Amino acid sequence: MSEDQKPINTPSPEAVKAAEAISNATKNKMVFALSQDAGDALEKAGYGGADGPLMYAINQATGTATAKKAPALAFTENPTPADNYLGLYKSKRRLLPDEVLKQIRITDHLVAAILRARGSMMSLFGDLRKDRFNIGVELVIKPDFFKILTPEQYEKVTARMKRFEQLLLNCGHTEGVETQDRITLAEFMDIQSRNGLTFGRFATEVIYDRDAPTDSEGNYPFFRFRPIDVGTIVRAVRKGEQVGNNLRVTAIKALESLTGEKINIDLASLREDKYAWLQVIDGTPRQAFTHEEMLVFNLFPSTDVEHNGYPVSPLDTVVSSVTTHISIDAYKKLYFQNGRASKGMLVIQSDEVDQQVLNDMKLQFNASINSVSNSFRTPIFGIGSNDKVDWLPMTGEGLQDSDFQFMYDQIARNILSAFSISPDELAGYGHLSKGTNSQTLSESNNEFKLTAARDTGLRPLILKFQTFFNQRLFPIIDPMLAKICEIKFSGLDAQSKEQESTRLQQDMATHMTYDEVLQEVDKDRIGKAMGGQIPFNERYQLILDKYSNVGDVKSMFMGNPAAMLDPILKYKRDPFFIQWLQLLAEVNPAAVKAYFAPKPFAMEFLKMNIEDEIDGDENV
Repeated sequence: MSEDQKPINTPSPEAVKAAEAISNATKNKMVFALSQDAGDALEKAGYGGADGPLMYAINQATGTATAKKAPALAFTENPTPADNYLGLYKSKRRLLPDEVLKQIRITDHLVAAILRARGSMMSLFGDLRKDRFNIGVELVIKPDFFKILTPEQYEKVTARMKRFEQLLLNCGHTEGVETQDRITLAEFMDIQSRNGLTFGRFATEVIYDRDAPTDSEGNYPFFRFRPIDVGTIVRAVRKGEQVGNNLRVTAIKALESLTGEKINIDLASLREDKYAWLQVIDGTPRQAFTHEEMLVFNLFPSTDVEHNGYPVSPLDTVVSSVTTHISIDAYKKLYFQNGRASKGMLVIQSDEVDQQVLNDMKLQFNASINSVSNSFRTPIFGIGSNDKVDWLPMTGEGLQDSDFQFMYDQIARNILSAFSISPDELAGYGHLSKGTNSQTLSESNNEFKLTAARDTGLRPLILKFQTFFNQRLFPIIDPMLAKICEIKFSGLDAQSKEQESTRLQQDMATHMTYDEVLQEVDKDRIGKAMGGQIPFNERYQLILDKYSNVGDVKSMFMGNPAAMLDPILKYKRDPFFIQWLQLLAEVNPAAVKAYFAPKPFAMEFLKMNIEDEIDGDENV
C-alpha cells in the first residue's frame, strides 16, 4: 500500500479536547503547568478540559470568554405534560378560552363599544403626521445619530426614511398583491388594538419573498406584514416530536389548494425546534410558525406559572360583571317581549273551572299580553255570578327601579374600569362619569377625567404599540435603519393654534428665546449671530443692563468675541451708570478717557477668545 493510500487515523475526542485547550491557552498568551496529581484532582472535581469551568473562568477574566447564554433557573411555565395538548401546544389555564372571548366582544354591546372606540382612536396613527396640530405616525432620527451624521449621510438616511414610510403605510410591498388583499396601516392599527384588548395579545404574520435570493445569513427579504386571528395562535411545545415538517407540509398543501399559489419553503433548512407558534382551527393544528414568521406581542403579560405564558386580558378580570351585564340586557329584552304586567297570582274560585278551562285561559292570557305590541293590553274574563276572580300582586320582590338602575350603572363602570376608558369617550355613556342621581360639587370637571383616563388607558396602549414597532417589526423590515431611526405615534396631546399661541405668549416672557419660539412653530432658527439666543425675560434683561457691559452681553449671547474687547461697547445700559460717567467726567476727565481707551494686548486677547470659540464649536 502506497503512502497516499494509507488510512488516515481519526484523532480521539480526548486528543481534540486537549488540542483545543492548548490552543486556547496559547491564544490567550497564558500557559499553565500543573503537576500530574494536581491535574488529575482538578479533572476529577470537574474543572478539567478546555470546556471546564476553570478554563471558562480564566478566559472570562482575560476578556476572551466565548458567548454563552445565561440559563434561567426559575420556571416561567408549568412543566407538567398535562398542559401540553398531544405534545403539540400549550393550553391556557385558569383563563377564558379564546372562543368565549370572541363571543363576548360580539354579544355585549358595551364591550363592543369600548373595542370600537379604542380601535378608531388607534387608527388615527395609521397616517403620517402632517403638522404639529395633527395626530399621526412619525419616523425620526435618534438624537445620538442626528448629531454625528454628515450632510451626505443625512441625505441618504432621509431618502431611505421616505421609502420606509411608504412600506409602513402600506403594510409592506404592494407589487403583485391584489387590491382586496391590500391593507393600510390604519386598518392594521384598528384590528390589532381590538385584538390586543380582547385577547391580551395580538399576532402579526411577517411574509417573506421566498422567490428572491437570500442574504448572507440565509434569510429571505421582507415583503409584507398582516394581522392574524390571534385566537387561533397558541404556543408550541419546543423540541416536541410532533411539531415538525410533516405539519408544515400538510399546511402548505392546504394553502395551495385554497389560494392557488405555489409556496416555496425550504423544509430541509428548518429545524423542528424553530417552530414557536401553532395555528389551531377547530381544535386541529393547521400551521406552524417560527419567531421570524409570527410576531406575538403581549399587551398584558403575566408571570403566573398557571397561565403558561399567556396574558391576562381585561375580560378575564371582569368576567362576572360581563355575564351580569349580558343577563341584564336579556332581562330587559324579555321584560318588553313578555309584557309589562305586574308580577302576581290569578286566583279563580269556581265549581265549573277544570284543568282544560285553566289551560285555555293560560293560552288566551299569554296571547293577549305577550309580545311588544300587546305589552299594555288588559285581559278581560267573563265569569258567573257565583264565581270569583282575584289578583294577588307579589309586591316587594326583586329590585326597585332605583336599585336596578344603580346596579346596571355600576356593572357598566366595572367593565369600563377594566379597559381603563372613561365613559365620556363613549357615545351614550357620559352619564356614568357622574353619580347615578346627580353630580356633586366636589367632583372634578370632565376635562380632567378625560386626561386621567388617557394617562391610564390610551397612552400606555400607544407606548406598547410603539414598542412593538420599534423592537419587533422595524428591525425585520429594515435592520440598518432601525438602528438610526425610531417610530413615534405623536399628536395625542396636540394643541390647537389658539392654545399654542396662548402658551407661547406665556412662556416667552418667562424662559424662551426667539430661536426656541421658531423651533416650537416648526420654522428655521435665525441663529446666535442675529440675536436668536437672547432671552425674552424682561427682568433678566434689566439685570444684564445693570451689571454687565453691552460688549459682554453681545459676546455671550450673539457669539461675537470682538465685542468683549471693543472699547465703544464698554458701557452699561443703565441710567445710574450714565450719571456716574457724567460725574466722573466733571471730577476727573482723564479717568473717563482711560476707561474707554483700548487695552494693551487687546488683539492677543481677541485671538484667544476666537480660538476658544472655535474649540467650543468643535467639541459640540
